[in-house]
This record gives sequence, structure tokens and C-alpha cells, in this order.
Amino acid sequence: MPVTIKKLGDGRCRVSTPHGVKAKNTTCGNAEKQKRLLNAVDHGFKPTGESVKIIATQLVSTLLEAPGGIRPFDQHDHMAFGGAEGTPWIGDLVIDGKEGSAIAENSGVQVIVTDPETNDVSSWQFHTPFAQAKAMLPAVIRATTSAELQQMGFEQVA
Repeated sequence: MPVTIKKLGDGRCRVSTPHGVKAKNTTCGNAEKQKRLLNAVDHGFKPTGESVKIIATQLVSTLLEAPGGIRPFDQHDHMAFGGAEGTPWIGDLVIDGKEGSAIAENSGVQVIVTDPETNDVSSWQFHTPFAQAKAMLPAVIRATTSAELQQMGFEQVA
């Protein structure tokens, strides 16, 4: 349904649709916001009254706190991986029964796992720009076998 905004002068506006006036004498900024909301409702959006910013913050917190979730690289991770400076995101995973981490960095994604019995380290690399590396990190931490990593395009490093 078309939403029209009519300027009334002095920075005030009226919002209307073919079904009637929705706002009289409101600010033009609020009129634009209401127009977007009315168009969204017309296309199936169901407003909850809750702030989108609050919902987004809760979603990010849930993802970061979830087992195997991704998190910013911190000092503890820096020490654990021999000082990989500038590595911004890391996620925990288990590949072929061995615990490890996936790291998104400027050169791509690196997966490192350690066998708890023999302390043998295995690693895989996937070269890609950082934005794509960070975006693919959630899919990487869901992988459970080295075959899945190879299907994603990872190469095992000797």
C-alpha cells in the first residue's frame, strides 16, 4: 500500500495511506520512520515493540557464548598459538576426535588440532581475504572430520 508524506511547513509532516491518516503534525524524521514501518508491515513484518539493537546484541552474545562459538582473539589465545599477532577471530572445534581451534586471520582460515595422547599437531589452511575468512568461521567450527575440511577447500599443512 502506498504511504505518502505531506509536508505541512515548519518541519512538520502528515503520514497517510489510502486507508486514512496515520500521523498528523509529526516531525518529518518520524514520518520517514513510520513510512518504513508501514511498508514493512505491509510486506509481512510483525513488530514486537522490542528494539532491533537489543535483539541484535542478544543474538551476538548467544553466538559468542555458545559451545564452539566464535570470539575475538585474546591474550590467552595469543599465548596458546605462539604469538600469532593480528589474528582477530577464533573458534573451538573437534576434528576426528581431536580438540583444536579455527582461526580467521588476514591470510585466511587456519585449523589447528592436537592429539591428546601423542601431542601430534595437525593443521589445515584455506587462503581467502579476511572478510570471507571471518564469515566462513561458523561453518568451519561445525566440521567434525578432516574430510569435511577438505571438501570446503582446506589443504593439510605438513
